Amino acid sequence: MHASSQLNGTSPGPTSVGPKPSNRASSTASNSADCAVPLIHCTDLFHPPEDPDDTVDLATIFAIPRFDLRAIILDQGLMQERAPGRIPVEQMMKLTLRIVAKTLFDADVAAEVDEIGSAIGVMVPMFTRAMSPWGPLLDRLPLPSNFRFRRAERRVRDTLERFIRERHQNGRDRDDLLSRLVRAQDTEGDGTGMSDKQLRDEAITLFTAGHETTANALTFTLWLLAQHPEVERNLWNEIDEVLGDRLPGAADVDRLPYCRMVLAESMRLYPPAWALGRESVKPVPIGSYTIPSNAVVLVSQWVVHRDGRWWPDPLRFDPERFSPEQRASRPRWAYFPFGGGSRQCIGESFAWMEATLALATIARRWRMERVDAKPIALSPTITLRPRRPIPMIVRRRYQQTCHPERSEGSLPRLSLPR
Repeated sequence: MHASSQLNGTSPGPTSVGPKPSNRASSTASNSADCAVPLIHCTDLFHPPEDPDDTVDLATIFAIPRFDLRAIILDQGLMQERAPGRIPVEQMMKLTLRIVAKTLFDADVAAEVDEIGSAIGVMVPMFTRAMSPWGPLLDRLPLPSNFRFRRAERRVRDTLERFIRERHQNGRDRDDLLSRLVRAQDTEGDGTGMSDKQLRDEAITLFTAGHETTANALTFTLWLLAQHPEVERNLWNEIDEVLGDRLPGAADVDRLPYCRMVLAESMRLYPPAWALGRESVKPVPIGSYTIPSNAVVLVSQWVVHRDGRWWPDPLRFDPERFSPEQRASRPRWAYFPFGGGSRQCIGESFAWMEATLALATIARRWRMERVDAKPIALSPTITLRPRRPIPMIVRRRYQQTCHPERSEGSLPRLSLPR
């Protein structure tokens, strides 16, 4: 879902180009670093517009929330006090998977989330093979990895085909992404709509890419907050001031600027899309160098986001880098976690809203503690993710003995599972 500008004779992005790959990949984004970020409804969290506009473009669909985030968190036991060594942040993938399914397809996959999540976990790393010159050959060999991929792809495909089949049978327009895709017509062609296969293929892309990056972003953000108590306190202060004793809603997103700054800085250090690939369709001059036709160019967020020319002390976690003043002092393309240009991530607005509200909902009541000081081993495949689950300790923010002025009784009880 993340992509950069096309190479069209101009230089919209950074002026330095990464190592030249030996393969030829066409317009595909290669992601693999760590972190990311993006929608929700809880009690009063999101309310669909009263008069939906059928002419709204596809990007606007990602701003239509329709579910109860708190219920999802509590239902799957995402946030409970846990002993050292337990791993709550691994649940982020399940959380964002359910968010994407409910928001885009108005479907609840609670009973299937483990199986679907495992299938997507098999599929995503295989996408890096598309960047290999040996990819087409490897795909035809009877390798165990190919058998695993096909089984996983069939599992996800069957789920999405069920969504489409049920939508046709029901016939009710739910004004979600799937309904809009069903209604879409080829206005420049014969005026027909998408076939079920086209619908499925579009849905697979959005379903898989729409939750993986956000889950990684939330995971890395919580891990970074556990190491920087001063940043965590600033986040709590904003959440307490804006929300008080209530849950966040869509109208609060713009009122939580520091929450967004925390996510932005997390994605700078650990971009879910860590590199993007593009194939030039004609010679492109960039500075004193001309990129020839049919060349593959990689632009890496991981590299640019840690470049000391634009980011002083680049390895330091500092959300203040994204204050309006500091943002105005940097070149536009010093930061591009969602790519840019005509192929910019279509789900960017969705991602920012989802991640902001999810982080505010979690941090309002919970805090994380590191189990140890070991650095995270990263797995840079199509997205950047931790190689292994990150062990964390989850604790309630307010304890009667430590903070009598903010005791648990001062907050609405959520009937947390034990």
